[in-house]
Formats: sequence, C-alpha cells, structure tokens
Amino acid sequence: MTRDKIVEEAFLLFAQKGYDGTSLKDIAEKVGIKKPSIYAHFPSKEALFLEVLDKEIERFLIYINHIVEYFEGRNEEEKLFIFVENCIDYVKEHEYVSSFWIGIMFFSKLSFYDEIRKRALSFRDRTVEIVSGIINEGLRKGIITPKPMEELIYSFMVFLQGTFLTSYRSPGFSSETMKKVFNVYWRGITSIE
Repeated sequence: MTRDKIVEEAFLLFAQKGYDGTSLKDIAEKVGIKKPSIYAHFPSKEALFLEVLDKEIERFLIYINHIVEYFEGRNEEEKLFIFVENCIDYVKEHEYVSSFWIGIMFFSKLSFYDEIRKRALSFRDRTVEIVSGIINEGLRKGIITPKPMEELIYSFMVFLQGTFLTSYRSPGFSSETMKKVFNVYWRGITSIE
C-alpha cells in the first residue's frame, strides 16, 4: 500500500515539478510519511523515478493494446487516425500524463536518460508494430504509395509526436483540427488524390 502510494504521489510531483524540482521530502510529505521511509521501498530517487516511468509505460501499453480492438472492420486510414486520436485522448484524459511525458521527451537532461530511453522503447516498439501492420496492409492493397517502410514509420511517429506536443501546447487544438492535419499526412503517404 505505501509503496503504491509513494509511486502515485511521485508521478504527480514529477509531472508537476519535473525530476529536478521534486525532492524525496516533497514526496514523503504528500504520502504522509517521513523521508527515510521512502528508502525502505526505493534505494534512491532515481530508482523511484524509474519505477514511476515503468508504471506509466505499462498503463500506456495496456491502453494502446485496447485501441487495436477498435480496428475491426476499419480501413487503413481509419485505423491510423483511431490510433492517433486515442493516444492523444489518453494523454488529455489523464491530467498529469502530458506533463510527465513532455518533461521526459523534450526537457530531460537527466544523467540516467539512456536508461529512461531504453525503458521507453517498449512503447515505441509496440507502436511501430501496430503501425507497421496497418501500413503493410495499405501497401499490399495499393492504397499507400510504395516507399521504404522506415520512412513511412518515421513520418507517422513524427506526426504522432507533433500532434501530442501541439495538443499539449494548444488547448484549442480540437479533434476536428487533428483530423484536418491527419488528412494532410494521409494524402502525403497515399496514392489517392
């Protein structure tokens, strides 16, 4: 119970203040324990942060695996848009998730960033697996213009990350706007005029 509470409060504080701005004392106060009690569960602040990261990655992986359930009977364009829309919805629906990921992706200068990156690869790899399947099907059907798979995947990942960042920085970025931007992306990878 206490360990889970420490992870939960640490997640919120890391999202709000960043890694450097969050102290173990801050976390202990939020949990209602003394700072040394944290060491009974985690050997260091870094270990606690990595546990928080692992939990968030696990939650997000569960979520994106559920997105695939919405693909039944959909074409490739719809599947890719559903994937993007649902990823962005997840971040918007979970208030602190955006801040947490933005802090890691764009502003992190942590000494253990390589470890963070290594752990986050599971999310990237699952995303690439899902998107590759959709793109391969589009290529097979002749809907997507034949290009190297790496280029098609990178263009999607850049679109996804750009949409994530834009939706975070621009609260007025609506689903309608996202669909219009997606349509530009889709026209860029397809042979459909």
